[in-house]
Amino acid sequence: MLPFCFPRFRSSTTGRLASTGLALLALSACNRTPDVAPKGAEAPNQALEATAACGGKTQVLSTGGVSVYRMNNYPNVYFYTAGMQVDGDGSPYCYHPSNNAIALDYLGNATSESKRYVQGANGVPVIRGARGFYVSQTSLAYPDFPASDPRHWVDAESLPFVVIPGDLYAQSGNGIRPGNLAYAYNKRTGKGCFALCGDVGPRGKAGEASINLAQQLGVTNSSPKNGGQASDIEYVIIANSGARSARGLIDIYNEGVGWQIRGGGNDVLPCLGIRPASFPLLGITEADVTQEIRAGIATTFNITANPVVSRVKIIIDGQYTIYDAKLGLSSTSTVPFSTKFNQAGYRNLVIEGYDGAGTLLTSVSRRLRVL
Repeated sequence: MLPFCFPRFRSSTTGRLASTGLALLALSACNRTPDVAPKGAEAPNQALEATAACGGKTQVLSTGGVSVYRMNNYPNVYFYTAGMQVDGDGSPYCYHPSNNAIALDYLGNATSESKRYVQGANGVPVIRGARGFYVSQTSLAYPDFPASDPRHWVDAESLPFVVIPGDLYAQSGNGIRPGNLAYAYNKRTGKGCFALCGDVGPRGKAGEASINLAQQLGVTNSSPKNGGQASDIEYVIIANSGARSARGLIDIYNEGVGWQIRGGGNDVLPCLGIRPASFPLLGITEADVTQEIRAGIATTFNITANPVVSRVKIIIDGQYTIYDAKLGLSSTSTVPFSTKFNQAGYRNLVIEGYDGAGTLLTSVSRRLRVL
C-alpha cells in the first residue's frame, strides 16, 4: 500500500478538525521506507518527472519560478516541485492581537478576515484554551459551525493540508479547489503524505503547507515564523476530487486509499518516483476541545492509532514523559488517557508513535495552554 498522511503564504480567500468525538490532532501515514534514495541522493525518477512510459506531462503554468504540470494519461493529476513555507492558519493559536511572542505567526501575516473575531470576546467560543487569540480563517471550512467559531476552520496544527498556488486556483475549469485530495513528498526524508487542499495562496508563489504536514514530512523546523524547507518538496493535487467542505482524517484516509486502488494512484505515484510503503495512523486530541485546561485538574485526551503503531509516547515541553504504553491494537481504535498539569502556562505536547521494533514512525506536536 502507498504511504499516506495528511498538506505558507497568506490566504487570499477564506477550513477545522472534524467535530466528532474522534477528531484527531494528526493522522500520519508517512513514507519512511528504504525504497527511496537516502538523504542527499536522488533516485533516477524521483524529481517528479512524468516519463514517456507514464504518458508524459504538459506544463500548465509557471508561478514564482515553479513549473506546474499535468499528467497526460491522468489529466486530473497536477504536480510541481518547490520548497515549503509553513502555514499556521486555522490554528486557534495562530494570531494574537497584541503579542506576537505567544502566537504561532506574526500578526502582519494575517488577512483582515482572520482579525474579525477574538476568542472569548462577545460570545465567540474558545477552543484549546486559546482565549484572547484571533479566530484564524482558511479557504476550506466545516459547515457545521459559524465563521465566528474557530472549529469552523481547518486547523494547521491538527490537519495536514496543502495551500493551492493562487495562479493554479485562478485557472478556469481545471477542477482545482479547496477540498481536493492532495499528496506531498519530501525527497530529503523519504516521507510522503496524503492531504487536503486546505487553503489558497497568493498569485505568483507556490509551495506552502500546514504545520502538521511539515511535521509529517520531517521538515526540521515547522514554525510559520521562520521554518520550512528551501526545496525538494513534491506536490500532487487531484483535480475534481473530494467534497467542497472539510472532512475528518479517517475520511481523507479512505479517499486516499480509494484513489490508489480505483483512481490510478497506484500507477501515478510510481511514475513520479514514489514507491509503495506501509503507513502508521496516529492522532491525539482533547476529549473536549472547548474545555479549558487547568493546573492540578485532570484532562482527558483521546489517542487514535492503527495496529502499525505498537507503542505511543507523549512528551510535554521536550522533557516530561506523561504517557508511554504499548497499545497492542488489532484494529484502528481510540484509547483515552487522563493527566494533570502542575504548571500553568503555554506548553508543547508531542506524540510519538513507534513500531514493534522500537523504530520511531512519526512525531507531531500541539500547543496547549494551562490556566
